[in-house]
Order: sequence, then structure tokens, then C-alpha cells
Amino acid sequence: MKKLQLLLLLNITFLSAFSQTTHTLVNEVSLDSLINTVREFSGEDSATFNDTTVRIVHRVSKKNNNLAADYLVHRLKAYGLQVETIDYRNGGRNVIGTMVGKTNPDSVVIISAHYDAVANYCADDNASGSATVIEAARIMTQYCFRNTVKFVFWDEEERGLIGSRYYADSAFARGERIKSVLNMDMMGYDGDSNKVFDIHTNSNPENQALKDTVLYLVDTLQLDLVPKVINPGTTRSDHASFWRHRYPAVFCGESFIGGDPNPAYHTSKDRISLFDLGYYHKLAKLAIGLTIEMTGVIPTVVERDTITACFAYTYKDTVFNTSTVYADHLTNALGCDSIYEMDLRITTINDSIERNTIGLNALDTASTYQWVRCSGTSRIPMYNQKNKAFRVPLDDFYAVILDKNGCIDTSDCVLVTLTDIEKLHLAVAKLYPNPTSDMVTIELFDVVDEATIYVRNSTNQLVGQTQCYNQKVNKVALPGANGVYFIQVMTSMGTSTYRVIKTAD
Repeated sequence: MKKLQLLLLLNITFLSAFSQTTHTLVNEVSLDSLINTVREFSGEDSATFNDTTVRIVHRVSKKNNNLAADYLVHRLKAYGLQVETIDYRNGGRNVIGTMVGKTNPDSVVIISAHYDAVANYCADDNASGSATVIEAARIMTQYCFRNTVKFVFWDEEERGLIGSRYYADSAFARGERIKSVLNMDMMGYDGDSNKVFDIHTNSNPENQALKDTVLYLVDTLQLDLVPKVINPGTTRSDHASFWRHRYPAVFCGESFIGGDPNPAYHTSKDRISLFDLGYYHKLAKLAIGLTIEMTGVIPTVVERDTITACFAYTYKDTVFNTSTVYADHLTNALGCDSIYEMDLRITTINDSIERNTIGLNALDTASTYQWVRCSGTSRIPMYNQKNKAFRVPLDDFYAVILDKNGCIDTSDCVLVTLTDIEKLHLAVAKLYPNPTSDMVTIELFDVVDEATIYVRNSTNQLVGQTQCYNQKVNKVALPGANGVYFIQVMTSMGTSTYRVIKTAD
């Protein structure tokens, strides 16, 4: 077959910013992922990290909770974050994972929870908050953000906010620009199922603005939660360490102070079985949504092409033979994802032809057809033969040229013999010997003024041609290797094609 590789490239290229918003990213918050982390971190299930399977029996600081800290380090590193542990005193360790902002690296957004506890399990206080920070890291590390985000786990909250106070004091001393702090502490209990949660704020205008953002997200994310603003809010959790330095900070959690306290608070009965999982999932979405909103997601730039090609298309080292939509993930100058998307539309042609009762039929449904007679390497168009089916006028080799969507393909040449070549009385001559080792004698039934004899090999290559005048008997040679040959005799009486076998002596 012969394909005309015009390779029609219809490039309709445009750039767009993929609609990555707080809403679309929040939809990635997985309840299954949250539950799995809470169960491992509260000791309900074993966890495997650092090639060891362990159970976190407790997270009590004074009993050495380094195993819990190591678990957090492992989880953060698994998402490719820069991770540091701050051992601010003997028995006190904060864990911080940092993702540097692409355009405002000195502007810091903190999502945080204390990870220490006072008893075994302590799923609500505060494996629930810690798991939410882990889930935020899982989602946000897949994207780029304008501001720096820190995923922080405070130690010794239960002993007087010691870990968060150390960090806030140090940050203030070094002039760290903290844009916002979200503190999450106890997020899973809704005993009266009224969907109420507490927002703790104070009169600082920046804290009021942060509280308003929380209210805005409850509404726009359609979380089916009932916010209860407490102003002035409690100072019994880690956000208060940042209020001391007038850093913008807000505390979101279940309605513990607002009137629905967890009855298992600060006991080993505080287990995930007490969670309202739907409520917890919504609060986690809200917390992660606020962090995304404050950090500022950078939409992925998408370049799209519509490419139309004939038969195949090569992109980089990949050859595409069928139509498809292909996306290549690249990295732009900011180090963020840039996606090149091809809507690849490849035209393929089935160039097979088959015999039918009148001659030949093309199998492909093409736009146009042109039937041709094969003469050596030439393809001679048959006048007005432009249909899918072709009525063969006489014995010869034929092919069809197909044009579909501007792609052109030519079928193989096919020999069509309308006469039965084994019944010589229907032909214009008789031929002998057959098989033969070299020469073939062609004896015409009638003497004619002129006869043309063509000899073709099995690949339709013309290997001999003889012109005869007023001769009844003619001899022709079969040049080349042994095999099948076709001898075509053309006279004014008609045309016949004979199959001859050439063999060794």
C-alpha cells in the first residue's frame, strides 16, 4: 500500500488556567484518608514507617512521645516536604513541614494542631486535628501556591501551650511574616448532631477578617455546618500563643466550649468510635479550605492543541496510531505543573479491496475513490470510476486510491481475471507448456494484425513485453526466479491473463 503522508496538522492552540480553586481542591479531602490517619495516630491500628511496624500506644509528652513525632516526620517527608524537628527543650519537640511559596516565599500561612495527649488513644484530642494537617499536606503538595505554607504539629499543648509558645516567640523575635495561623483542636465529636462548631477569635481586626473568611467558606463550600463565633475566644489552645504577638490566628473546632463537650475528654475512652464522621469530614474540609484560601493556589497553565494527522503521529518518542486525548505534564519556570494537552485526531484508512460479483469493492468508507489500472509502477486512472464498487472491464491488475479527510492511501494492485484461465476455450490463445522451466509458447486462436504480450512476476512487476504482428505462434521467456508469473495477451479479439508456473528443469 502507498500512503501519502500529508500529515495534516490542524493546530488550534490556546492557553488556559485550569480551574484549580479552593472549591476543587477541597473536594479532594478524603474521609477514608482522615480515618486511616486517626486510627494509626491514636493507636487503634498499627502503623508502618522506617521499615518497622509499630503501634503508637500514647502521645503523652512526659512519657516520651517521640514515636508519635517520628510518625509525623515520616508522613510529611512522604509528600516531599522540607521537614524539621525543633527540640526546644528536653521532652519537647515540634514537627514542621514547609512548602515554600512560589511568588511570596516570605509570607507564611500556618495550619497546625497539637499532637501530644494526656492518655492513651485521645482520638478527638487531638488525633483529629493532627490527621487534618496530614490530609492538608497530602493535597496541597500536589499543587503550587503563592505563599509559603507550614504544616505544624505542636508538642506540650496539654502542659500549657509550651511548643506553640516557643515557636511564636521565636518567630516574632526573628521577624517572621505570618499571614495567618489556623489552630485545630478536637474536631470529631458532635454529640447532639446539631452541626455546630466553634470559631474562636478576638477583637484584632486581622482576626476578625480571618473569622469572616471562615464564615465565607462555610457558605461558598456548602458544608452544611453551623458556625458559632466566640469572641473573645478561649486562650486554652495553641492559637493563643500567636495572639500574644498580634499574629492573625483563629481556632476552629467542635462545640466543646460552645455547649457540646466530648464526655471522653482527657481519658482513654476518647476513641474514634465517638466521632460523627460526616461532621468531622466537613470540619476538615473547612480547615483545609481556609489554608488553601490564605495560601493562594497558582492555577496550572494548560496548553491545548487539536492536531489532525494522517495514519500516525509522533510526539517525542511516542507514536500514536489512533485518535486520543493525551496530556503531557511539564514544569514551568516557577517549578509548577504545566500541562500540554493534545486532542489528537488521526485518520486511518483500510486500503483493502475484495472481489464481488461485478469486480472489486473498497472496504473503507472514504470521501472519494479513484480506481486505477496498474501498469508496472504506473497507476492509470479508470475514466469515471469513482465509486466504492468498481465494475472490472477486462482482465488486468487494479487498485483504488482513497481520499479521506485529506489523507490519501492507495491499495495494493489486485489481479482480476474475468475469464476462467483454466478453461482455455474461453480465452484468445492457448499457452504451453505450463509449468515450464523457461520459455512459454503462446498460440493465438486467430491470426490478428497485432498482439501485445505482457509478462509480470508475482509482485506485478513488468518483466517482459512483446509486440507481435500477424503471428499465430509466439514464444516468450520468463526471466527471473522460479515461481508464479502472469502473462497477459491483448488483441483486437479480447484480452486474457494466464497464470504460469516456472519451475526448475
